[in-house]
Parts: sequence; structure tokens; C-alpha cells
Amino acid sequence: MFADERNLVICNTLFTKQEAKLVTYVANPVKITVDYIMVRQEDKAKVRNVKVISSQKCVPKHKLLVMDMWFKATKSWRRKFVPRVRVWKLKEEKTCEEYRCIVEDKVEEAKWKGLGVSDHWQQMKGVMVETAQDICGMTKDHADTRKRGGGMRTSQKQLGKRR
Repeated sequence: MFADERNLVICNTLFTKQEAKLVTYVANPVKITVDYIMVRQEDKAKVRNVKVISSQKCVPKHKLLVMDMWFKATKSWRRKFVPRVRVWKLKEEKTCEEYRCIVEDKVEEAKWKGLGVSDHWQQMKGVMVETAQDICGMTKDHADTRKRGGGMRTSQKQLGKRR
């Protein structure tokens, strides 16, 4: 019932095995299968084998149940570029001082009265992020450089061809 409702397949039942090779629990005189591996119905074709390794005891009186699956290697997708604020530039004393002065000026100019805590925080966050973007700048996507073949390593000959 449980497996049917969730569209699962009990992998132990997919392969014909000798009864001794299906037993996962041994407590003399009882020998039964109590451990199961389930996969989604659409992954059933990827299951190659389900076996009990009798020499490995993972828990007292239980035998280790193992499943072999086959997965097709998929193309790895490059993560989409997301520009970020270059906050590490705030470690520089000059940049940090400039940032602090501008934030203080904007905070003095802001109208804080009548705002709730959440609104107050959002306005303060906006001041700090906007100032950081202006002072520190944003990271750039260099994917176009990689496609061309290497940024600084690009020869003058290659540059001439593109122009």
C-alpha cells in the first residue's frame, strides 16, 4: 500500500534470488527479509542489482542490503552569474572611510519618524547596500572572456581578427 500510494518500487522483488540471499535478519531459528530498498517508479530501470552481503553485519542480527544503480553522466551546467557587491574593498581604509561618511549623511537625511521596526530596517538596509554598490562596485561576468579564449592571454593576432 505505502509503495503504491507514493509510486515506489520495492527493489528487493525485482530480481530472482535464492532465499538465502534475500534474508536480511537472522535470529535463530528465524530467517526473514525485513529490510527493503525502494526507488521511484521512473528510476526502476536504473536498478542493476540488489543483494545482501552476509559477511557484513551493520546492526546486530541484520545483514547489509546493497543496491547497484546505473546513472548516465549528465552535462554539468555552469551556474548562472549573479553580480555581487565587492564588500571586500571595505577593508581598505580610504574606501571604508568614504563609505562611512556617505552612509552617515544618508542616515541624517532619511525620514525615520513614524516607521515600524521592519520598515526602519528595510530603509537602513537600502541605504547601506546602495552606498556599498556605489563605492565598492559590483563583480562582473567574465564568461565572454572565457568564450574568446582567455582574457589577458589572448594574442594581439586574435584581437586583430575580431576587429
